[in-house]
Amino acid sequence: MTYEAINKLKADLLDGYNPDTVPVKNSSTIVHINIAFGLFAIPKLDPVIGLIQAVFSPICLWTDEIMTWDPANYSNIQNVNFKEEDIWHPSLLLATPLKFGVTGGYGQRIQVNANGNAEWLPGEVWESSCRFNMKFWPFDKQTCVIEFIHADFKADKVQLHHLMFDEANYHHNSEWTLEGLSAMTLTRLNFSVIRYSFKLKRESTFYVLTLILPITFLGISSVMVFLLPAESGERVGFSITLMLTMTTFLSIVSDVIPKTATPPSLMAVFVFLLVMFSILSLILAILNLMLYHRSDDIKIHKNY
Repeated sequence: MTYEAINKLKADLLDGYNPDTVPVKNSSTIVHINIAFGLFAIPKLDPVIGLIQAVFSPICLWTDEIMTWDPANYSNIQNVNFKEEDIWHPSLLLATPLKFGVTGGYGQRIQVNANGNAEWLPGEVWESSCRFNMKFWPFDKQTCVIEFIHADFKADKVQLHHLMFDEANYHHNSEWTLEGLSAMTLTRLNFSVIRYSFKLKRESTFYVLTLILPITFLGISSVMVFLLPAESGERVGFSITLMLTMTTFLSIVSDVIPKTATPPSLMAVFVFLLVMFSILSLILAILNLMLYHRSDDIKIHKNY
């Protein structure tokens, strides 16, 4: 293998080659894109704006019938690399985007062997929309879907196929546990689509220790306020403090849960009820204090 031989091979292969044309010798032939899903990380899930951020590389494999050669004529060269813009490659459009974008464009090379088998790894960070069900937050499980569509050519020219999952290099998210991955291919409006589903479970320990347990004990304390001696005058002050603390926790929950969450979060309902209970305790404490300090000159008539 020599520098001159590689340059000659690439020049011969690119002579008359059109990267905008499907690389088949017969126009009725379908190009099958086999995709191996290499997942590296899920660094961010944001239920408030409905976002999943994933770092992965859809390893694309296909056959380019035009990019073939006899290695014996080119110093036994078996493989050669091309720039993305030099040869045809799949144009995968994210069908569930928060912002528009297509794969590639970052200088990834496409490797082609003598039989025309091409391999392309357009790895990048993807941001996709995701609909969250927050009913059981923070003990919730979510399923987010990322879809890719080959928009340049319809399914009678190019079809997408799932090959395998590769999670060997996956870095675990501290808040979410990846419970499963699945893939399926379908046709939509005569275009080939591949759909990846992420099944995720939230790690709830942090929320239990910093939110659920404290607010539960505060709710119990709202009842204990009536054990304070009435003459101390601390019942009202203690009830006000509990009510304000409950309100703070309610604001924390509202910051985490989307304003349009459907169905509503049971945790938000629970905190709201505790706030209402603390307000009721405050009202009862005030009434109790008023009755305790009633003037002694008010006579209570008894009927015998």
